[in-house]
Amino acid sequence: MPKRQQIGRLQEIVTDEKVFREKVLKILFMKMGYKGVTVLHGSNEHGKDIVFFEVDEKTGREINHAVVAKVGRLGGGTKNDKNNIISTHNQVKLAFDTSYDCTTRKRSIKPNQVWVITSGTISVQAQKQIVNLFGDNNQLYKRWVLFKKDSDVIEMIERWWPTFFTDEDPFIIEYCNNLEKSCSDMAELRTLGYTKQMKNVSVVFTEPTLVEENRDLQRRTKKYSRKLKSKKFDLESLSALKDNYWLIGAPGSGKSTLIKTLVLRLIEDINSGRRNQVPVIIN
Repeated sequence: MPKRQQIGRLQEIVTDEKVFREKVLKILFMKMGYKGVTVLHGSNEHGKDIVFFEVDEKTGREINHAVVAKVGRLGGGTKNDKNNIISTHNQVKLAFDTSYDCTTRKRSIKPNQVWVITSGTISVQAQKQIVNLFGDNNQLYKRWVLFKKDSDVIEMIERWWPTFFTDEDPFIIEYCNNLEKSCSDMAELRTLGYTKQMKNVSVVFTEPTLVEENRDLQRRTKKYSRKLKSKKFDLESLSALKDNYWLIGAPGSGKSTLIKTLVLRLIEDINSGRRNQVPVIIN
């Protein structure tokens, strides 16, 4: 996809700052390997929309980052424009001057670097003006204020989130990828004390025989289900069901493993274009 078309696609997806913060930048920074990625936007943000940190591998020093996220062109001149230079500068200064409570490290942190990121454009002149408002300290702050416009965001996305610009909804793709990873892990074996190499669900799974029980009919006829006409299900017929079903079985009979395997099958169908329903597991 040409870069100009990618910019247009990004602006179509980023309808407001909340989408930009939570659906694009947060996921992007996590994919880039940053730690403690947290959205702070709200009454306690103090200029910081997102925070995260990294650890220098050579020195072990922590570098703390804060993000000022904007949608559209940055550098408007009117007081009512929240993307104007003075408003953006004030937000950057507040981000530097105010600490935040890091839940990952259980202490208060002040950012070392502030990223000003917009889904639109920001001119070199606007960047200089924002930094120059720091007065005598502008050269110091120039080192620690990082500006990213639409084309820079796209370069990061291309490198770290290559599926973003596919025909499918990027957030659905990301959701399915994460769900696939969680369903593939046999955490139940770890709970049971199995500490050797974990096996994938697809390796462990043995397809069970499932028999339908009509509980309403049981109550009305006062007969046992084995006397009723039963219907057996395999994975293919389960994935085609449109009604609501209870999956009932004794502990350890494989209910969770069956659900995980079924979800993995559904994701395969989504990836191949055979299905457009998205599976959701609620624990």
